[in-house]
Amino acid sequence: SLTRQARQRRVITAMWEIKAKNAEAALVSRTKEMEAERDKYAEMAKRYEARLAELESRQAMIGKRDQKAKMVEDAAVKEAVEAGKKRLLAAKKQLRVEKFEAMVNDKAQSLKERWAELQQREEEADRAVAEAREAEEEARDAKELHESVATQLRAKLEALSKKEEVLAKREATLADFREEMEERYGKDYSEAKRKWR
Repeated sequence: SLTRQARQRRVITAMWEIKAKNAEAALVSRTKEMEAERDKYAEMAKRYEARLAELESRQAMIGKRDQKAKMVEDAAVKEAVEAGKKRLLAAKKQLRVEKFEAMVNDKAQSLKERWAELQQREEEADRAVAEAREAEEEARDAKELHESVATQLRAKLEALSKKEEVLAKREATLADFREEMEERYGKDYSEAKRKWR
């Protein structure tokens, strides 16, 4: 009878040892999976941070380029407008003088030819003003293009920020799962985690 009880105790003990080993093996396997997942998310976070830093650097470069381009464009537009105004005023002044001289001389044929020449000069002056306005419009279009590029970069930065928030939530979920495992298995989980490391 005592021998039978001893055998039963050994059988029960062996069963519990097998169950404990199976539980420990499952815990170690799950711990490895969790660590691998953590490393994967950490690597993703590094890549996102590097990409974010690159985009911020590009945005800063574009900002400096935009500022420099705007200064150059403003100066070019101002110079073109002022030059156009000066050419127009000089041409009109010269036109008035030459028209008056033509009328004073009272030479019909000569007056017609001179008048045609004056008209041509006036058209050239108008074209100069039109060119100045066109240069101003081109400068404005370039400014709008730079602003559009900056807006696209800001949108990409916001998208990266949202991805980082999702990654942070996943890491928090993983931490909660570890805490739950430690609370549920206690010493066994800590021992399995130590052996795996």
